Order: sequence, then C-alpha cells, then structure tokens
Amino acid sequence: MPKLPVVITLMKNNLFSILLIWTTVLVLGFAIGCGQVQMKVPPEPGPITPPPRTPPPAPQREAAFVTSGLSITPAVVYTGDKVNISVLVANTGELSGSHQVILAIDNGVSARQNIVLAGGTSQQVTFEISKDIPGTYAVSIDNLSGSFAVKIPPKPAAFSLGALTVSPAETYIGQNIAISTELSNTGDLAGDYEVVLKIDNKVVSTKQVKNLPGHDSLKLTFTVNKDIAGVYQVNVNNMSGTFTMQKLNFDIAAMTYVVAPGDNVTLAASTAPGAYCIITVYTTSGGSISVAPKTADANGFISWTFRTDKEIDAGFWWIAIDASFGGDSIRESTYFKIVY
Repeated sequence: MPKLPVVITLMKNNLFSILLIWTTVLVLGFAIGCGQVQMKVPPEPGPITPPPRTPPPAPQREAAFVTSGLSITPAVVYTGDKVNISVLVANTGELSGSHQVILAIDNGVSARQNIVLAGGTSQQVTFEISKDIPGTYAVSIDNLSGSFAVKIPPKPAAFSLGALTVSPAETYIGQNIAISTELSNTGDLAGDYEVVLKIDNKVVSTKQVKNLPGHDSLKLTFTVNKDIAGVYQVNVNNMSGTFTMQKLNFDIAAMTYVVAPGDNVTLAASTAPGAYCIITVYTTSGGSISVAPKTADANGFISWTFRTDKEIDAGFWWIAIDASFGGDSIRESTYFKIVY
C-alpha cells in the first residue's frame, strides 16, 4: 500500500489533468461560437455500387448417345457368306463417355462392341456375321431394325448327254447320216460344254455349246456322209454307235421276158431311195428306143411299162439301166424276147 504523501501527490496530478481538459473544451467552444474556428463536416456518403459479379460456369452436359444409319450389305447372301451390319453412333453430350452397341438377330443377342466417344464426336460401328441355314433374319441395333436373307448356293453347271441316235443306220454311198444326242445342263448356273464326234477314232466334227442355262437342254446333230462302202464306228463323248454305207444297187424284181409284137413290157426293180434311173432299149437291128427316166421312191422302188411295136422284129431286145445316187453310179442290163 503506498504511503499517504504519494497518494496525495497522484490525486493532485489527476485533478490537474482533468482541469486542463475542461479548460481546453471551454476555450474551443467559445472560439467556435464566435466564428473564429470553423469545423469542416464531411459530406454524407452516397450509395455504394458493388463490383460486377462473374457468374459461375454452367455444368457440362453428360454424355448421351444416338444411333443412326443402319446398313446391311449385302441384303441377300448364300449360306456361309459374310454380311456387314453397321451403324453410326454419335455422342451428343459434352463429356466423354462409353457406350455398348448390341447387335440382335431374331431378338437374340448376336454380338457386342464397347466404344468410348468424346463429346460431340461420332464413330462407325460394324459387325460381320454369317449364317449356315437358309432363311430371312431380323436385325436390330438400339431402336433401328432391318433384315437380310440367306439362300442355298446355286449348283454349278453340270452336263449330261442323252442317248446317241444314228439315222439311217444303213444307207447308200452319198446319202447323209444324222448323228444326234441331247445335251442337258442339270445345274443351276449356265455353262459351256464341248461335244466331239469321232468316226473310226478320228475327230471329224466338234460343237462348242456356250452359256447353256441351268436346267435347260439342247439337241445336237452332226451330219456326215461317206463315199466308200463299209461299216463305220461312231463315238460322241464316249457314246458309241455304227452306220453302214453300201454301194448303189439295182435289183430287178419283176420283168416281162417274153412278149408278142404290140404287147407291153414291164420292168420293176429296187434301188436306193431317190436314185435317178435311165433305161435304154436296144433293138435286134442295132437301133435303140428311149424310155422316160424315173426316180426311185422313198422305199427305193421303181418301174417302167412300155409297149412294143406290132411290126417289131422277133428276137432278143436288150435293156441297159443306168442308176446314180449321191456320188455313186451303177449300170445293169436285162433283156426280153419278141416271139410271133
């Protein structure tokens, strides 16, 4: 505790300070009242404008995927062939994202692909598939749908030859022989084929068949003739046959051998069908009588009938027959006798 003189001294000092403050206040107040001291009052503050505020950035849109442009090529294939199925996938959002593309065939999941796309980009997605069973298949990816068809592959061209025909099988030198067969394509596709004719193991003719449609046929005929008598061996693509060429003949079938003057003489014979025949009648005196020529019918039959003169000489009269057919010819003779 301070001593008393010290306390009195402190109290005197404080009192002095208080008196000094009040004296100063009174002097200032008097001066202001007399106008000797002017006080500047600061103006009232105006409205305060806050600084502009920058709005916060808008949030980026999430990834969103749109599928379009379904393509199925080819639309028709054969079993085992490839089909390409594609779509265009676009990310319409702003953020990157992943998407799973699912291919469904006949409502069943057939394949999947996972893709990642940046915002605003797109990508082509392609699936490659094949089917071994014929039919029509339904395709769907997201909200897109389509279809493709699978068919059995066509059979390639396959050829066969029908029975070999040789007609006529026997004929005369100079007459044509027709050698025929039928070519058939038992496949589905068109094709080419070669048919070769051999006679006595020598190639004499070839036929090139071009682009014969599937399940179609074509008759093929070779025409040949020979100028030498004999039997000929025919071969067409390993099918065999024969034909015979014979020399021209003239065989008398009926004849009037003894006649009286003024009677008819008849001569009938067989020869090659179509053979051209001329007969000449020679008299006993060395003269001759012409008789109109004739052509043998389709069976090779030919005949003449002519009348003798009433003033004719008795004796033997000779008849010369000249027959020709194709490249062959023959001369035969006969006679008749005039009696009184």
